[in-house]
Amino acid sequence: MPPRSGARKASGWRRQAGFTLLEMLIVIAILGTIAAISLPNAQVAIAAFRRSSDRADFERQLDHLLLWAILKGADAVLADGQVVFRFADADEPMSLHVPAGWTVRTDRPIHYRSGGFCTGGLVSIEINRHSALRYRLDPPRCRATPA
Repeated sequence: MPPRSGARKASGWRRQAGFTLLEMLIVIAILGTIAAISLPNAQVAIAAFRRSSDRADFERQLDHLLLWAILKGADAVLADGQVVFRFADADEPMSLHVPAGWTVRTDRPIHYRSGGFCTGGLVSIEINRHSALRYRLDPPRCRATPA
């Protein structure tokens, strides 16, 4: 009858199932190397995703300004990141929602009419004091297109 795998050998040592300390250290070193290589790339990818998401959100806000003017039944003016809706008795200022460090500038005030018309213009965004994005808003609908 052949000896079982856990049977006692002639020398007196029993063979144990498992990993040696050296094998475990090698696996940990390999995993640490993989993490050191991939973690900076993952952080760059996450930052790029956030920038892309922030840019898409800002474009959506620009595209919806005319719709907001129509729905509110009031003319609006966009100038340097502030939107002011003109009602018969008062102005209601509203800021565009932009991430921290963003500054919105326009080449001239952009008028949104409640009748569904926009005068158009250029919108520039500075991110942390660097010129980063420019959008052209063409009349009559003022859809945001990169300039």
